[in-house]
Amino acid sequence: MPIRHEVLRVYETDPMVVIGLGDPAVLDPGQVAECREEISALMTLHDGKALAVDLIDVQYIPSVLLGMLASLTRLGTEVHLYNISAEVRDVLEVTHLCPLFKIHEHVL
Repeated sequence: MPIRHEVLRVYETDPMVVIGLGDPAVLDPGQVAECREEISALMTLHDGKALAVDLIDVQYIPSVLLGMLASLTRLGTEVHLYNISAEVRDVLEVTHLCPLFKIHEHVL
């Protein structure tokens, strides 16, 4: 059963930490920091080397959240993005962040 959080939903923690995002368009900087801390704690707790992010129904991702996901890849975490919208894909392409992530079209 997923853990409910205002912005972050944890679906699974073994062998990959799987999270879903609520509506990131309403995130304030404090919530992004909270999400970053929670994801970091989950990755540490479960010795996670891979993170799957379900972006279903997400049309917009704040730059601070993209930066957080990019920083995870620099720390050695494999970040998989699922169900990305055309708008999110365009942002990833324009910012040249696509190579950092493993992008999947299919539902988890």
